[in-house]
Amino acid sequence: MIRILINTLILCIVIALITTFLQIIYSYTVKVIETYDVDAHPVDLWYIVDGDTVRLKNGTYVRIVGYNAWEKSEPLGLEAREYLGTLCSKRIIYLDVDDYESRDRYGRILGYVWCQVNGAYVPITKMFLLVRPDLVKNKLYIPPDEHPYWQWTTRYRVKFKCVKNIIVINGTGKYVFRDGVVTLTGGVYDVFVGNQHFEYFRKLILLNGSTTLVLNLCNYILKGDADNNGVLEINDVVLILEHVIGLVKVNVKTCDINGNDVCDIGDAALVMMMIVQKLRYSLT
Repeated sequence: MIRILINTLILCIVIALITTFLQIIYSYTVKVIETYDVDAHPVDLWYIVDGDTVRLKNGTYVRIVGYNAWEKSEPLGLEAREYLGTLCSKRIIYLDVDDYESRDRYGRILGYVWCQVNGAYVPITKMFLLVRPDLVKNKLYIPPDEHPYWQWTTRYRVKFKCVKNIIVINGTGKYVFRDGVVTLTGGVYDVFVGNQHFEYFRKLILLNGSTTLVLNLCNYILKGDADNNGVLEINDVVLILEHVIGLVKVNVKTCDINGNDVCDIGDAALVMMMIVQKLRYSLT
């Protein structure tokens, strides 16, 4: 009879721990916001010349790399200019001058332009190629381009460990995903993590390399790193248990996983589950 009671108690504890673990995972959200490249700098826009060229307030002309828009004298030329004007409706835009070839034969700056749309900074080349390809006369690659046009149109599959809810904000709107996986097109993104208040996590640069990425947020949102060495390990479990029985003192803020404002045996069990999960991922 006692053995049955003990087994039942253990089962209840395990269920409670799993429930807590899942509640934590589903309470957090990742917010992915498209932004400008790290090399880009703000410039003052004067006016739109046509669908692929702008003029800055200092008089400089900028030829956007990666596509040829229809000329103003051609059927879709005026619409292409209007579309660029709609995207770049604010005075400040961001410019990244091409590192490999900074000017063309006409003396115009060659570069990549980001404008603020829907709360994100979007690369103009990508907006023309993916959103309004009808306004593009032809894709353009004249070596050496720092960012060939296909970098913007490549699709990347990004998986977030330990977070299921994802919000993506880009040039076409705001999108919500619930399975921890999202497909992003080439570009630069700021990643934030939170439940009620969001904190900056990292910058995600998707301009080359593998088209499948995994971002591990387990350590970030689940904490449990009692020894503050940046890794969840058995030593963290031992330290939490020693803290519970009064042998050592650990930082409750980094230890408290289950949100009850104390560092207790439940946190030790959750850390153990996280370590097991990490091992399982490493073996698959």
